[in-house]
Parts: sequence; C-alpha cells; structure tokens
Amino acid sequence: MNLKLLNTIESDIHFTRQEIKVLKLASEGITNNEIGAMLCIAESTVKCHRKNIMQKAGIKGKSKMMKFLLKINMESTTKAL
Repeated sequence: MNLKLLNTIESDIHFTRQEIKVLKLASEGITNNEIGAMLCIAESTVKCHRKNIMQKAGIKGKSKMMKFLLKINMESTTKAL
C-alpha cells in the first residue's frame, strides 16, 4: 500500500509514512502489539497513530475504523489483481 492508494480512498487526507504502515498492517488484521513489534515502536505509539488516523479520517468508533480498514484492505487486494 502506498500514499496513492490511500489518496484514492480519501483524497483529502494526508497520512504520515508511519501512519500508512500502521494502516496497512492493521488492515491485514494485525494487532497493535504485533504492529509495534514489527515496526520497532511501542504499542502505545501504535495506538497514538491509530488515534491520529481516526481524527484525520473523521472516524468515530471502533466499528467505523474496522469498516475503514476493510475498505483499505479490499482496495489494495483489488489493485493487486
């Protein structure tokens, strides 16, 4: 996943590179703890990135975040085909 893919999903949102990494991993169903280990950052930092992502995307609530992550996952899978 790259910034262009995210821009096709939400054209007016600008995520940092680290937020994009967190989004990609979270969309694959990886837990915050596992994401932290993979990116060599604390789990609390992953949670902070997810909070920032939610604010930037205007997402309120875990269920809407899950829908957003599913949308990203589906978009990246479709692009790969």
